[in-house]
Amino acid sequence: MIVSVVLCEGAHDIAFISKILRANGCKEYKAQIKKYPYPIREQIQNNYAKDSIGEKIIGNGPDSPYIPKAVYTDGEKLILFHNMNGDSDTGSRYSLIEQYRKNSIALEVRGNPDNITAFEFYLFYDADHLGIAGRLDWIRDAFKDNCNLDVGSPGQASWSYISDGMTTESILGTYVFHDPCDTEGKGTLEDHLLFLMCRENGELFGKAGDFLAVNSLGAERVREYDPNLDQYVGGKKYKSKKSQISVAGQLQFSGMNNSVIILKSDFIKKETILQDDECIKIANLVLSQKSKDPNGEADI
Repeated sequence: MIVSVVLCEGAHDIAFISKILRANGCKEYKAQIKKYPYPIREQIQNNYAKDSIGEKIIGNGPDSPYIPKAVYTDGEKLILFHNMNGDSDTGSRYSLIEQYRKNSIALEVRGNPDNITAFEFYLFYDADHLGIAGRLDWIRDAFKDNCNLDVGSPGQASWSYISDGMTTESILGTYVFHDPCDTEGKGTLEDHLLFLMCRENGELFGKAGDFLAVNSLGAERVREYDPNLDQYVGGKKYKSKKSQISVAGQLQFSGMNNSVIILKSDFIKKETILQDDECIKIANLVLSQKSKDPNGEADI
């Protein structure tokens, strides 16, 4: 069994990648945590225990990035998704990667009852204004500068190797979400989603976009309103493309968030996923069986 750890910026990324994996035959892994393979179950249980309830504030703060949000399998791999709550926290990604990598030591010392053969890691980010190449450079520099971790030369939908000079090298796959129509490779996950959703639902999403444009609110009203202070606080919360997906999605799933709409709506069907170049790249990246031979070459 290969353990594949997928680190995403948010829940929408997880939903989309999960949908791609499901279209390619993967199934949700529904085992109880206590029945997960050793030592993954111990890691998850320990991270639950570290999340001290006494330090929590009800209704405030994101869920822990150290607990998987979704788990899938293709029969050969156990694929664990983690929501890293944005792109800025390289430290949490580094800590989580190191947790999984240290499991290889436990396997050597205590045995390997579930026959785990490798740990792989995958980083998914938005290109944003940096473009694909710029984001890949950012990934390389962010891990090297913030964590003293060499991630090689990351490439789009390809693999490099993690090395810190101390532990066994691990495979690292990278993919940058972008607008498929942007010649500079800029954009976000939502650009790719709308590109796919509009293939069979262009009129619907066009009307959703028109509705948002006609009914746009002023700059002040896209910030949070605090009734205690009777004023707006914080920064801008409105993103038109996220809202466009949400508005259209309410026609299928009332009251559901974008993660559910992405994963469970018919706006992106199996046939579309299996024919889209970028979806094919993502599936090949995560599902290809990779190992390192004695000569240091990567095999697919």
